[in-house]
Amino acid sequence: MGAKERRDRDRKRRVEEIIDAAKHIFLSKGFFGTTMNDIADYSDLSRRTLYHYFKSKEEVSLASACVTLENLLDQIDFVHRAEENGLGRLHLTLEIYRNLYEKDPGGFQFIINFSEILHTLGKDNELIKQCFSYIERIVQAITRFLREGMNDGSIRQLPNPEKTAAVLVSMVHSAIQNAVTDSDFVRIATLNNSEEYLREAFDVLNTYLRVESQ
Repeated sequence: MGAKERRDRDRKRRVEEIIDAAKHIFLSKGFFGTTMNDIADYSDLSRRTLYHYFKSKEEVSLASACVTLENLLDQIDFVHRAEENGLGRLHLTLEIYRNLYEKDPGGFQFIINFSEILHTLGKDNELIKQCFSYIERIVQAITRFLREGMNDGSIRQLPNPEKTAAVLVSMVHSAIQNAVTDSDFVRIATLNNSEEYLREAFDVLNTYLRVESQ
């Protein structure tokens, strides 16, 4: 391994460590209650070293978002090859979201603060552009599953599957936001924990899309 490859590997590992630390702090203190000092302390880094990798906590949050969204897309790619009808593939996609949330709820913190981060950094920020690109590809995948389901009879006919896909992604992200931020409310209002709340929410979406005969 050459010197450049070693540096790239070390940088990648350090970035992953910073993101993991930030997710922990964001979950425990909230995005607005977290400072770069907190992230540096939990990462066992000096502030100077941390700022070498990220200029703000907004950038750290976006980097975490990119990792989560890329992970989602990698797993959705496998759904394309699954021997399922359109509704079955959509159900598998929702399960991917739910399983990733249960495994790493901190990875979805970006949903809560995305609008604020967009306002702070601007739409021309490269990490913002990357997040939008990932979300657009997720919407495109769900649009494809909706069209497949309309063609194979597993999903009811929709006037505009592209718009429906965009709304579904927004609803899924909103449900995860509730699960991440309002776990006490979810438990009191629905008598469920956050995982059960997401399962029920995603079942509602599946039921809405399913043809009446199913």
